[in-house]
Amino acid sequence: MYVADEASQTFQQALQLLDQQADLQTKIDSLNGLAASYDNLSKCDLVEPSASTAISLSEQTNYVAGKAEALLTLSHCQNHHDHLLAMKSAQESLELWRSIDRKRGIAEAHVAIGEYQMGQNDLLESEKAFKPRSAYFRNSMPEISRQPSSFIWAFLNTETAPGKTP
Repeated sequence: MYVADEASQTFQQALQLLDQQADLQTKIDSLNGLAASYDNLSKCDLVEPSASTAISLSEQTNYVAGKAEALLTLSHCQNHHDHLLAMKSAQESLELWRSIDRKRGIAEAHVAIGEYQMGQNDLLESEKAFKPRSAYFRNSMPEISRQPSSFIWAFLNTETAPGKTP
């Protein structure tokens, strides 16, 4: 918890400094970092303002990665109260990541979509989100996908014969 609190404070200080400059991409990245740190602290009421501002600024400056990151972070909190809205935000994030061919973002969006589908007990759709896209995860995030403690490690490393279930 302490590290996440410290991260939030650091991003807030960075934003205060950025108010004196016109570098919007750095400001968007800092807003996304702040939103992510609030998300890690489970402070969803603070995630939304930072993510929404990042989305708005990203749209104004056509910063696709900034908007995609904000949508994905926002979807984590939306999933606590509105699964369909969370799914929509994560899918929009996925499309944005695809449009700039950012494999790590594509992988993270697929994982989020799969988790949201699992939460809705839509296991067939969840498998569609996880299985075929696991190569993105393995290739884009090898340091995570090989860790046995990873949420999805066992799922990604389960080989299934055609027509069989694991």
